[in-house]
Amino acid sequence: MKHRGQFKSGNKHPRAVNLKERLVEIREMDLGSLRVPTGEKIRRENRSRQMLKLECAFCGEIRDFHVDNILSRKTKTCRCMKESKYEDLDPEAVRILGGRYDAALQRCNDLTNMRYGGRGIRVLVSRHDYIEHLALKYTASKIAAGDVDRIDNSGHYEIGNLRIVSRAENARNKG
Repeated sequence: MKHRGQFKSGNKHPRAVNLKERLVEIREMDLGSLRVPTGEKIRRENRSRQMLKLECAFCGEIRDFHVDNILSRKTKTCRCMKESKYEDLDPEAVRILGGRYDAALQRCNDLTNMRYGGRGIRVLVSRHDYIEHLALKYTASKIAAGDVDRIDNSGHYEIGNLRIVSRAENARNKG
């Protein structure tokens, strides 16, 4: 049988999933500080995405979450919990460093990338420790203007091996 796209016809297609059963499954899950408000239903959005509004017990806000992320337990807390981890740090520095951490993680997990993952370079520091270490050590303007560099280019991304340098200096650091 010929098919187009990611899903075959039948029960594998997202539109074939029973949304009422999924909602019951989600209501039975431990969602931490999140809960499904009374009367809330799973909505189908563009490209068959399933969305559900969840309410945070701490901040009281109601936000949209992807049902697949809830079921795979990628969604564990509200955004307000992430922000409270870094309340003593400059929010701009936290935002920039979060993106740079994600990029480093992606490069190191890509085994076809012969400059990072293919060479065995790994990220051995948690996102929280990475952000906290660099945000306390450098100003947001220096972080925004520079790059995160590994002092030992053959070493991993870890606390003792990280610094912020200018883009020009980072480009020269190939050794």
